[in-house]
Amino acid sequence: GSTTAPRWTCSPPPCGSARSGSPRSPRGGAAPGTPRPGVSARWKGLVEHSLDGWNIGTPAYGYQAERVAHPAPVKASQGRTKTKLALDPQQAPVVELIFTWRVVHKLGIPTITARLNADPARYPSPAGGDGWTTATVWALLGNPKYTGHMVYGRIRTRSGRRPRVPA
Repeated sequence: GSTTAPRWTCSPPPCGSARSGSPRSPRGGAAPGTPRPGVSARWKGLVEHSLDGWNIGTPAYGYQAERVAHPAPVKASQGRTKTKLALDPQQAPVVELIFTWRVVHKLGIPTITARLNADPARYPSPAGGDGWTTATVWALLGNPKYTGHMVYGRIRTRSGRRPRVPA
């Protein structure tokens, strides 16, 4: 069979809509490359949120979430909170030591993992009783939160698989 490229059209706006002439496919979906409504505003909100020092997502190893009353009075009256990152007194020194071993002493990840597993009471692992793995140490060293950067959308799927997203 022959395949033909989809025909893209500009559909009339739906009743009561302020948008007009948005590119649509014959099946009703948005044309490829067309920005979804509201995505830009949400992205700007996430950027502003992180620049103000608020945390998004699960705190990285070595940090704990410090809940603060929401700065918007209406949301605060509803009991809503926001989180900032605070150093975890037991885990933060472990993170500092891992980076010192890697950067100053130039130790490899397997050597760092072995040192951490040699004293589990002193170096508690993120997984609890399972101990440290080379993958855990590698992920910790590659996490941009430890260098002061907030990253969004790092977990993506493509054809049901999670491709590696560069840091």
